[in-house]
Amino acid sequence: MSAITIENDLVHYEVLGRGRPVILLHGWLGSWRYWIPAMQQLSMKYRVYALDFWGFGDSGRDARRYDIASQVLLLDQFMEKLGIAKAALVGHDLGAAVATRYAVTHPDRVPRLMVVCPPLFLDGS
Repeated sequence: MSAITIENDLVHYEVLGRGRPVILLHGWLGSWRYWIPAMQQLSMKYRVYALDFWGFGDSGRDARRYDIASQVLLLDQFMEKLGIAKAALVGHDLGAAVATRYAVTHPDRVPRLMVVCPPLFLDGS
């Protein structure tokens, strides 16, 4: 288990492989664990990260951080803390919303973006 501290709370992540970074962002009611098969395949060519958002898996639980904006900030702080200047983002469901918002606000840090089953609504946050 790998973990870092962000905003005085634990953020759990796993990492495999070597090469250009790819960050996998899970969906609602998920965690890093459902990315295991994808991580195994991608790690043959890339350095693959999968993290647990606030309130999911083994990351900190504080209901004030469960909104999309807080998860986007978590992704930004995660990349900063691990020294990841740029990364391809792959997001599913909630992760797709976070990845898209991050790519729009930080286009210089996201050379590639893949979203799967993004939410079809705007939440206003």
